[in-house]
Amino acid sequence: MVYHQLIVAKADSAVNIEITPTNPETELLLFLKHREKPLYNSYDLLISLSAMTRKNDTFELFLPNDMINNRTGFFYLGIIEVNLSLPLDFDIDGPVNATAGDVAPVNLTSDNVIREFSTNYSLRIYTSGCYFYDYELKIWSGSGCYVHSANSALTHCKCNHLTSFGSGFFVTPNTIDFSYVFANAGFADNVTIYMTIIVTLLIYVLLMIWARVKDKKDVEK
Repeated sequence: MVYHQLIVAKADSAVNIEITPTNPETELLLFLKHREKPLYNSYDLLISLSAMTRKNDTFELFLPNDMINNRTGFFYLGIIEVNLSLPLDFDIDGPVNATAGDVAPVNLTSDNVIREFSTNYSLRIYTSGCYFYDYELKIWSGSGCYVHSANSALTHCKCNHLTSFGSGFFVTPNTIDFSYVFANAGFADNVTIYMTIIVTLLIYVLLMIWARVKDKKDVEK
């Protein structure tokens, strides 16, 4: 399972996940979990790529406020590829929200999961929120408001009261998964990087020796 990390900075936020595989016919499963990396049998949300909204070659998933449930901090998104040549004993036609009590009949085995992805993909994640200015508390609050829908161009808000409104939009920056980096830091897989570092250090050492020799000649003069 390949993991991606995202952060929800404010309460009353909704989350959009957009994934664009190079091969749109590939079946991917997305697992989401708050503060912990999801596993096949431990997750907050599970959805298949085919159950997401498709626009051209991009698949979109909108997670409204009630699914995020005012939780903030780090979320982990895990992605696996399913082997379509083998029969599966489950069919996910929509998001499975484990925190709401939904249970998916998922019984994945090592034969069902492809270890090496047959497709590359690009991923974009952003959060949005609907707020009003609370003059008593002097803060922007999301009480009574929620994100009805959102995309990269606009946020559609609904509220049960009238006041001054505003919307928040935050594109999650890419993070570095150091556990993945160190697990794939072998010399054979990164020859170019290691050779560049070694050659640079050798050049630096040779220049230091040359500069030291020149300094000694200057002193002798």
